[in-house]
Parts: sequence; C-alpha cells; structure tokens
Amino acid sequence: NTFVSWNWKANGQGSANTDGTVNSTYTSASSTSGFSIVKWTHTTSGNYTVGHGLNATPKMIIVKTTNATTNWGVYHSGLTVGKRVILNTTSAETTGYWGANSWTNNTFSIGSGRDDNGKTMIAYCFADVQGFSKAGSYTGNGNAEGPFIYTGFKPAFLLIKKSSATENWIIT
Repeated sequence: NTFVSWNWKANGQGSANTDGTVNSTYTSASSTSGFSIVKWTHTTSGNYTVGHGLNATPKMIIVKTTNATTNWGVYHSGLTVGKRVILNTTSAETTGYWGANSWTNNTFSIGSGRDDNGKTMIAYCFADVQGFSKAGSYTGNGNAEGPFIYTGFKPAFLLIKKSSATENWIIT
C-alpha cells in the first residue's frame, strides 16, 4: 500500500485555555503558522465558545469527536453562515453546529447540536498568515484552467471542496 501524510506542528506542549465559556484541557498554538490544536469536553446543552490560542480569527476549523463515531465537521469562512462541509464525505454544505458564529481572535463558537455531553472534542484551527497560509473561497468560471486565485505566496498544500453540490475533496 502507498500512504501519504500531511503534518502541522502547532507549538509542542499544550496547556489549558480559559478564553472560552468552556475551558479547553489542551491548546497548542502557533501564531507564526496560524495553526492550533484544541481539545475540550462538550459539557453543555447550549451554544458555547472555546479558546483557540491563535490571536487571530480562524478562517477554517476541522472538528471531530474523539470518543464517538462522528463525522469530521469543517467550518470555513467562505461557507454560508452556520453551515459546514464534512471532511469524510462528498456532501455539499449542510446544516452546521457552529453556535452563534461568535468568532474572535481568541474563541470560536460551537452549538448544542454537535454532540452529547461528556464527549471529548478536538479541533484543528487555521488562521491566515501572510506569506504562509491562506483560507479562501472562489466561484468557478467553467473554464478548464479555472479562475486565478491570489494567495500572496506559492502554496505547497491545497485543499479544495465544492460547497454547492456533491463533489470529492481535492488535494494538490
């Protein structure tokens, strides 16, 4: 078998984060690369916020329950407010669980529909860093070459998902 792996290093050892209304037990963040890993326990039936440690508003978050069989939910700033795409399916954007969409330089929002209380959650958060990382969206033009998308640098990793209809994810 042939395998491939993409890896990001947040900042090594994680620590507790009390920025949100629900505390995370592990936050490892790198504002240099715009990436953080956040772990917390879903313990409420309402909307709540979780600290991400980036000091910049995340443009994309991938969230997964670690102690239950659930999908990999993806928030992206280019999606319709409150919607998500699912990393492990080809589905178009669908109803999300992003709470009140309270996104700040310190926290992101999760809604009550995400999981049962007591479930352990993990999130991979991405913020834009000029010359390093960029999360954006575009509308296709029907041409074979597609539209030109300016990122400010030459990307080494590109993840694409059509949000308006069923389509495979593309990694280049």
